[in-house]
Amino acid sequence: MNHLNFPSRAATEVALAHGLTVDRCVVLQDGNTLVLRLSESLVARVLQDREGPRQGEEWFARENAVAAHLTGAAAPVIPLHGGLPAGPHTHLGYPMNFWVYVRRVEAAPAAEEVGRTLYTCHQALRGLELPLPELGILTEALGVLAAVEVLAPFVLYARIGQTAAHLWGTGPLQVLVRAGFWAAQLGLFVWMLVRLLA
Repeated sequence: MNHLNFPSRAATEVALAHGLTVDRCVVLQDGNTLVLRLSESLVARVLQDREGPRQGEEWFARENAVAAHLTGAAAPVIPLHGGLPAGPHTHLGYPMNFWVYVRRVEAAPAAEEVGRTLYTCHQALRGLELPLPELGILTEALGVLAAVEVLAPFVLYARIGQTAAHLWGTGPLQVLVRAGFWAAQLGLFVWMLVRLLA
């Protein structure tokens, strides 16, 4: 069974329950959140990993409230889909929300346009009656780095061991020891990278 079956089914069933047409299920992103294009205009974003770097569902509900507020204020953002309540919705244990599908524009916007857009969004958010954490995304990022930092000394130890084995000589045993330290170092590095990017 594919790991996407249940979250895809959950999103499809919620959309259908609200009378929306679902004529496809195209995976646009598969990570902590699963992003699915379900029709010409409908995109579902399903929270898959509640135990990952972004712990729990509070951030998802807060993000949804901000998006709903900006959508309601006609701010220049990708809007939540108007065919069902803003949510977030939960089905089969998966929190999710639904957005309007937009096409990517290849040309980069002018700096002035980006500045105006950001200013408009910030002005619209002044009316949001929801406490937002100060520097929330930075605090969250520092928490992820702190979790990965625990392994950093072990990567250093593996590197020191690899160097010591190299200085020890080039016989078959030394090459084997050096390869073991190299493999440990690589494994720890990959694990840290996965934790950072998850």
